[in-house]
Amino acid sequence: MRNRELVLSSIQQHPNVTRSQIAELLGLPRTTVTAAVASLVSDGRVEENPTRPTHRRGRPAMLLRASEAVRLVAAVIVHRHHVRVTLHDSDAKQWGSGRRSLAQLAEGSVLPVARALLDELLAEVRTPLTPVLERVVVGVPCFPDPEGQISMTTLVEEALSDRTRAGVLGEAHRPALVAYHASLAALGEFEFGAARRNPEFVYLKCSRNSIGAAVVMNGTVRRSGRELTGSIAHLHVEEDGPPCLCGRRGCLGSVLGPTRAEIPRQRDSEDVATDEADRDGRPLSRRGRRALGTTLGRLLAPTCAILEPQAIVIDSALRPFDDEIRRAMTATLRDHAGPAAVRGLEIITGALPDAESAGATALSRRAAI
Repeated sequence: MRNRELVLSSIQQHPNVTRSQIAELLGLPRTTVTAAVASLVSDGRVEENPTRPTHRRGRPAMLLRASEAVRLVAAVIVHRHHVRVTLHDSDAKQWGSGRRSLAQLAEGSVLPVARALLDELLAEVRTPLTPVLERVVVGVPCFPDPEGQISMTTLVEEALSDRTRAGVLGEAHRPALVAYHASLAALGEFEFGAARRNPEFVYLKCSRNSIGAAVVMNGTVRRSGRELTGSIAHLHVEEDGPPCLCGRRGCLGSVLGPTRAEIPRQRDSEDVATDEADRDGRPLSRRGRRALGTTLGRLLAPTCAILEPQAIVIDSALRPFDDEIRRAMTATLRDHAGPAAVRGLEIITGALPDAESAGATALSRRAAI
């Protein structure tokens, strides 16, 4: 990443420069410069034009100059009660953010609301360069209904069909991408946050409004064809537990519901809810912290025993009391998975309050390769 920014800065300072000249100016290997330029061209931050034809054999050198457009990725993060739209460039710099309540709307109205908010944000971008919407990435929760269907995911994927994609979320010249919340957050922490040096980890999303998980192996988020990977909210963890939206009792989401309601809101996060039930959280009690860590540790023990990840990355929303949660998780993992399975395992707190939006940027960048 540092070499990429050095190369970009050099191109901005020396318009119509060649790769060889950049390598000489910066003292970098030609292969390093070539890789950085390829990435910048793919992201639309650098344009290349051939030099004038000469009588020499071989391909003419390409002249490089910084693009006159700022290319943006829109992260549309859909929740049951609100939708949040954030604009980032390819380096995750934020150019705008907003949210709208869905409390009075039917589910089918989600994407038109997102489109209107996206238009507002694009109109407010202040830059001497031309803002270009490069890609739209939609993050959805996995909430099974009583029949086991994934209502929100199905809704958004149907709305993003070829027939409606251009009309509802137009402008972007590439197809919209759809991903599960926790998968985006895991990718965001891996590319820009606390997990940058851990290519194999389990990510735990546990905030006021959502719970989920993602598995990252060899730097890639594990995804399934049905998009159920990491949908842990409806795992059965307690006999005769509290009733759940899915019609059963004792699901993880409902068991942890009272505890998650006490998790503080995160400023500038998608977890600032809009429904009346989302009140200001009380400080999570010590007993609640231990119970949360114990429950999550027991849940992840089989995964750690089978996959042996390098780390577990927990939601940044838990940072105010992460020490006690980590201790409880570590003790429970050791008891349920065995000392060998957790030897060397790190439990890390996420660094990004809006990891999903950062993950949308990373997903767009990977899809362009």
